[in-house]
Amino acid sequence: MPTIRVSRTHIRLPGYIRGQTGVVDIIQPAHVLPDTNAHFLGENPQHVYTVRFDSRELVGADAERFALTVDMYESYLETTARPPPPAARTNLLPWPCAPRHWSSCSPSGA
Repeated sequence: MPTIRVSRTHIRLPGYIRGQTGVVDIIQPAHVLPDTNAHFLGENPQHVYTVRFDSRELVGADAERFALTVDMYESYLETTARPPPPAARTNLLPWPCAPRHWSSCSPSGA
């Protein structure tokens, strides 16, 4: 699965995962984004990503090893690598990237 980085600026995320890099395990259907909906700026539906983090990368090499998963909206994420070409993809789900962070990211790889 693709690797992503969590935005450092979003306030609805736990502080210990901001700016960290994780692996997308699941891409869920689009849901209403509470950030805009609460301020009457529209529903702004976005896919929700279940992102897996290694405990040792979050708290240090001496930590007990376990995987931590966090569900996050697409706009909370940043890409870490260019998507593979369409022929290399094995699923039909949208490529997990936030357009505000990487405007050239698209399912077609263009």
